[in-house]
Amino acid sequence: MSDLSSHSSSTHSYDPAAIEARLNALVGNNDGEPKDVHSEAPDLEQQFLADPSLTWLGSRSQHGDQQVVIEYHRMPAMPNQTRLVLHLRFQPDLPTAPHVEANLIDIAGRTRITNCTAFGARIEITLARPNPESSSVCLEAICSSEPKTTEPTSAD
Repeated sequence: MSDLSSHSSSTHSYDPAAIEARLNALVGNNDGEPKDVHSEAPDLEQQFLADPSLTWLGSRSQHGDQQVVIEYHRMPAMPNQTRLVLHLRFQPDLPTAPHVEANLIDIAGRTRITNCTAFGARIEITLARPNPESSSVCLEAICSSEPKTTEPTSAD
C-alpha cells in the first residue's frame, strides 16, 4: 500500500499542497529553498548508514544554473572480491556531462570514473584488500553539472 493511501479518509480526494509538503519533507527540503550541497550530504549519509536495508539513497537539487545529484549506494561484495563496477543513471538527463566525485565509505580502496555522460556514469571500485567473507561496499557519488552553453561557431 502506498504511503499516500495509508491515511484513513471517507473521500478519495487529494490535496496537492499536502503532497508537495510530504515530498519536500522526504528529501529534507521543508522551506522550499535549495540546500547547500555540503549540508545536504551528511544528512543523506546518516540516513543511508542508519538503515542497512537501503541499497540506494539520493537527492537531486538545483543551485542556480547548476544541478547537483548526491547518491549513496550499497553493493554486495562476494568473498575475496576486490573489483566492483557501479553504473549511475541520471533521469532526467543532466544538461551536460557532470563532474563526478566518488568516495568509498568506511573501507579502503580507490575509485575511478571510467565513463561519464549527461545520462549516466560508470565507476570502477578497487578494494585495497579482499574480505574473506561476503560483505557490502558503500559509496558516495556527488555529481555536479554546469548548464549547457551554446558554443560560438567560427566562420572559417
